[in-house]
Amino acid sequence: MIDRYEWSQRTRYVPEEGRDVTWLEAQTDAGVTVRVELRPHPDEPGVPAPIIMVETPDGRTASSSRVEDWPLIETVLPRLEWPGEVWAGVDGPDPEDRRPDQAVADAIAEFHRDLNARADEGVDEVLAWLGDAAEDMSSEQLEMFRAATDRIDDALVGEEKSDEREAAMIAALELICEETTLSQEAEDERRARFRYETAMARTQGAMIAADLAGIGVSQIAAETRFSRVTVYRRITPPGR
Repeated sequence: MIDRYEWSQRTRYVPEEGRDVTWLEAQTDAGVTVRVELRPHPDEPGVPAPIIMVETPDGRTASSSRVEDWPLIETVLPRLEWPGEVWAGVDGPDPEDRRPDQAVADAIAEFHRDLNARADEGVDEVLAWLGDAAEDMSSEQLEMFRAATDRIDDALVGEEKSDEREAAMIAALELICEETTLSQEAEDERRARFRYETAMARTQGAMIAADLAGIGVSQIAAETRFSRVTVYRRITPPGR
């Protein structure tokens, strides 16, 4: 299989992150710059979490970490050609079905090997995540938090769950350190669920009104950035 683009690999030191950042870069015939940044997963040691970045000649930018940017990225790199390590949405192609350029796949594989080698050196990821907060914890609290992170990692698996894992770890830490309570967290969830259900109902109502106004499913999907399957399910009465 011939690569879509000719990629060059670059590395520079980023002071804000305190480490070297490596990326692959290519340019389209239209002058669009495409980058694949090789980054470690924030919550899973030894796992790569690359990010696709796009910059157009007129200054528009896009990142695969923002769902709203995906249409612009797909004008130069369809999701079917994204590396399997990049989340492509629940409606996107499965990682094993994707066909990224070989140069990109090889660079990510090498980066993965480097991450595993560093993880084998025995870095304490829990202490690294806690930072200065670990100094204020007792040995019992620290041991409990380690056990909590193991359970959280088993319960919330995958790149698409990284934000949920981070939130769960923060709540576990706050409960262990007596900075929150179960009742407070449960109440926050109930309020958030009500806001989410209300927002979803409003979106569904707007979709139905748009459909009645003669706006097609494809246009509704484009404007809302939901899949056509989701749009059709929301505007179609149950049983049809």
